[in-house]
Amino acid sequence: MAETAKILNPTKTVLIPSNKAGCSLAESITADDVRALKAKFPGVPVVTYVNTYADVKAESDICCTSGNAAAVVESLKADTIIFLPDEYLARNVAKETGKHIIFPTPLLSPHFRNSQQDANENNDKRKWGDERGE
Repeated sequence: MAETAKILNPTKTVLIPSNKAGCSLAESITADDVRALKAKFPGVPVVTYVNTYADVKAESDICCTSGNAAAVVESLKADTIIFLPDEYLARNVAKETGKHIIFPTPLLSPHFRNSQQDANENNDKRKWGDERGE
């Protein structure tokens, strides 16, 4: 989030309490992942949650917060959306909007893994789920 704060406020000082501070959700998706998804699903818009790194946001079509995620997805003219990286928010957005949402599966989600080592070991096994809102 500090990275985004600095991009949005380049003249302001952004304080980070620890250089080791991080976000497992942000670390769960990379710009390479986004490019791969765009290649796999050409023309499908990519929505990323604000808790992602700048390089991921740069590969995305639009960013959202948990408070405006459904409205952002609704604003897109597509029936299918790639939503990253939060599976739970993606499933809720699918239910709220009725859109077909492509999202990371629990293998990728930080809520389901035990450590960064688990994530690295499973990096090549990533799978993507989808949810059709009803």
